[in-house]
Amino acid sequence: MTEQIGKERADCPDPAPVIVAGVSYAAVPWGRARGLGQNGGIIAAQDPASGAELWTLRVYRIDYDEGREGDKQDVFIESITAQSDGTLRIVSERGDSYLVDVVRRIVIGQA
Repeated sequence: MTEQIGKERADCPDPAPVIVAGVSYAAVPWGRARGLGQNGGIIAAQDPASGAELWTLRVYRIDYDEGREGDKQDVFIESITAQSDGTLRIVSERGDSYLVDVVRRIVIGQA
């Protein structure tokens, strides 16, 4: 999932996926190429055995200014960490931190 698409920036972080309760969670860096509306801020749940994607979730929104280059506005996920309570802690490259409830598939707040 770290493939560079088009003229996008090449210095995109590549956080290691984590496994929680038998499901792998990874960052989706090039979401626009997949029709997800933004580059960065999205995670995907995958079956670790088959690699099949189970679902995606936008962790944070990126509001693009049409007057600026899109790749300068992308905000990628820097790290994904499994917490002891089964949630995920997602940190953006700007340092913002979010908690994700993977059972309910929702962002439950900023950490």
